Amino acid sequence: MRQRLIFGNVRTLMKSSFNGFLVLAFIITSACVTPSEAFRGSKARDPEKIISHLTRELGLSDTQVTQIRPIIENQAEQRKLIFEKYASQGRSGRKAMRGEMDALREKTDSQLASVLADEQMAKHRELHDQRRQNRGQRGKERRF
Repeated sequence: MRQRLIFGNVRTLMKSSFNGFLVLAFIITSACVTPSEAFRGSKARDPEKIISHLTRELGLSDTQVTQIRPIIENQAEQRKLIFEKYASQGRSGRKAMRGEMDALREKTDSQLASVLADEQMAKHRELHDQRRQNRGQRGKERRF
């Protein structure tokens, strides 16, 4: 009987210590994530990865890579600023953020169109549409 009482108290103590550890770990982890990272997750788009992807998919020349680099880097910076602007607004700011992101994408596409050949630009738009469709499919899968 006494042995059960001791082990019961040890189990209770271990459970409460473990729960305390989990809460502490959550607090520390949450504090390390900036608002923009929390809002957009870990899918930040690295300009170098975008340029590498476009080079591979569109067959960009070295000259084109040099010309699109500032366009893509500027877009990445603008995207970051837009995310930070709406990070604290949660779902309520998504519609406004989407509007600004669409305007940024259109501006970027018009700049890219001045560098890319017509076939490359058509392929770029096709890739964008595919990515957007895939993103929509992932969202549907999460809901069910």
